[in-house]
Amino acid sequence: CYDMGATSFVLEMLRDPEAIEHDVWWSNMASNNLEQGLFVSALSLGALIGSHIVLFYLAHFIGRRMEIRICALLYLAGTALNVISGTLLKNSSELIGFTCLIAGRLLFGTGVGFIMHGAPTYMAEMCPANVRGSVVTGKEAFIVIGIVVGYGCGDLLSSDPLKWSNLYACTTIITLLMLLMTTFIPRSVRWLLMNGLEQEARESIQFIYCSDATKEFEVLREQILHKQRDYPKQKRPLFSKANYTALTASIGLVMLQQFSGQPSIISYATVLFSAAGLSGDSSVWTALYMIMNASFTVLMVDR
Repeated sequence: CYDMGATSFVLEMLRDPEAIEHDVWWSNMASNNLEQGLFVSALSLGALIGSHIVLFYLAHFIGRRMEIRICALLYLAGTALNVISGTLLKNSSELIGFTCLIAGRLLFGTGVGFIMHGAPTYMAEMCPANVRGSVVTGKEAFIVIGIVVGYGCGDLLSSDPLKWSNLYACTTIITLLMLLMTTFIPRSVRWLLMNGLEQEARESIQFIYCSDATKEFEVLREQILHKQRDYPKQKRPLFSKANYTALTASIGLVMLQQFSGQPSIISYATVLFSAAGLSGDSSVWTALYMIMNASFTVLMVDR
């Protein structure tokens, strides 16, 4: 979520009056609310596309580790288009420059759709039950840390509004590190067992245990075998009455969270604080307060 914090500053830089003097394609963006809205929302649209692809077509076949790798590749491709839009194409027509930027935001957002499923699912499938809640919730704390880093980099690199693409270029370092780290982790033990790869699953579970993990492996193996054995007898449509309560609670929580407008406020934070006469430091302090709240949640979730 570095990108969300960085985008907050990029939007303000794209709206800077100095752009008019240098004849760049985004010189009219300050007065074009539609372009600003498309720029910010393209990430969410890409995430919707990515989550649909991974949940309905790929998750069962490629595994969580591969989802993370595909995410990294989509991040790199999206970042490349964002940077090209603000450098090589900066003096092109508005149509070409803006199209390249939106294409980059869509690709990056598609990667978000992959990682939002792959990362928490991998952690849940690999972590021991006694710390699973803290680890998965801890992801939220790191999301907020990413936002803080994005705000911090934006505050440091926003002195020249014509170089907004530098903020997106920074994501290349983070993405390459993420891609590299996937070469050191095994595929998730639960996914391996669900696909009948028992020997690799034994090696995978041992990755997270210092001592012998045979007992834990057998318990997990029996759970999955039991589920696979009984699933055909219990199979029912997703929107059946038996699933109504669980669906209402899960979908309702997600919808209420998103409809609160929180993601949009994060992306528009710098613009809003600027309109109120405050500096970019205000965004950083706000995100630091978010870290305090997220850290409290992590500490309390398993109690």
